[in-house]
Amino acid sequence: MKTTDRKHPNAVTHALAMLTSIPNVDESLKRFDTERTRQNKSLVKSLRPARIALGVSSQEVAKRVGITQGHYSDVERGRRSCTPELAIKLRDYFRKVTE
Repeated sequence: MKTTDRKHPNAVTHALAMLTSIPNVDESLKRFDTERTRQNKSLVKSLRPARIALGVSSQEVAKRVGITQGHYSDVERGRRSCTPELAIKLRDYFRKVTE
C-alpha cells in the first residue's frame, strides 16, 4: 500500500461509487442530463482525492481516458462538465487501477 493510500482510503471508494452510479451510454441520456449538475459536483469533488490516493498524475489519467491533461484538469477543477462518455471512461480507469 502506498503512503497516499493510507491518507485517503475512502477517496477511491467514494470516486468509484460516484462513477458507478452514472448510467451506461446505452441507457437514457435524458435521465442523466437531469441529474448531471448534481452528479458532476459530487464527481468533481471525488476525482482529485481519488487520483492522489492512487498515486497517479492527472497526465496519466488523461492519457488513459483519451483526453488532454488540460481537459482532465478542467473537469477535476469543475471548470468543465463531465460528459456521460467521459464519466464511464473514468469509472473504468479507476476500477482497473484499483484491481
